[in-house]
Amino acid sequence: MNGNMLCETTKDITKLEEDKFICEFKEDGCRCVYNKGRFKGRSQNSQYTKKIPELESHLPAILDGELVYENDKLERYNRYLVVMSRLRVVSEFDIKIQSKISPLKFKVFDILELNGEDLRDKPLMERKEILNNLEFDNPNFEKVEYSTEIENVLFTAKERKYEGIILKKMDSTYQPRRSQDWLKFKFNIQKVIEVVEWEDNSDESITAISKKGIRTKINKPDCDNIKKQIEDKGKAKITIEFLDTTDSGKVRFPIYKGVVIWEIIEH
Repeated sequence: MNGNMLCETTKDITKLEEDKFICEFKEDGCRCVYNKGRFKGRSQNSQYTKKIPELESHLPAILDGELVYENDKLERYNRYLVVMSRLRVVSEFDIKIQSKISPLKFKVFDILELNGEDLRDKPLMERKEILNNLEFDNPNFEKVEYSTEIENVLFTAKERKYEGIILKKMDSTYQPRRSQDWLKFKFNIQKVIEVVEWEDNSDESITAISKKGIRTKINKPDCDNIKKQIEDKGKAKITIEFLDTTDSGKVRFPIYKGVVIWEIIEH
């Protein structure tokens, strides 16, 4: 294995040829490859096998998927934090306890090898058929649902509060790099905030800061305008786009979208 196949980001799925794509829910967890009993993340040092004993398996396969924590009582971001916390545990005793208290699941969306046969050059739908016929030996392994009905998946993903959807070309082979054959579409949210101070960055950009501590990077030339407004008026209104909010009200991954010239006050 030389690497994972990665998605390009798209903000417009209206122009896609729907009959050439399948779509899946985008899980908010940790990307992971199962390789004949061992689990590895995307980085070179991310060996997870000993940290997730509840996912012990002896399948003679290489599977691509996502480690997730399922708990309807927690918001999506907090479930993601549980996964990250689990993978940082070092003590064998704590690992054993946490595997009982907060067991993870492995959501499988692709199969790269089975019984020594390399499947990566097969079209996606052939790999999906092989995966669908594979019997898991651990109940915490689950196959990711997929559909050709993009509009229905979009609606359901929003209803279930998923992060977004993944779209994959039906004839795509598995390429160990970022590819337009796999696309991710996220449900980003926009809102207006007031920024009241800034920090200068080494690349001549600024980090604008709201009263509630929302930090947003702004590049030239807009950063000069924002600084002047804060100096003259004590504040500046900007639009940000972000993924979602935590229980404490913090926004995740805010991105600056533009200066606001009308009167909307949202701190």
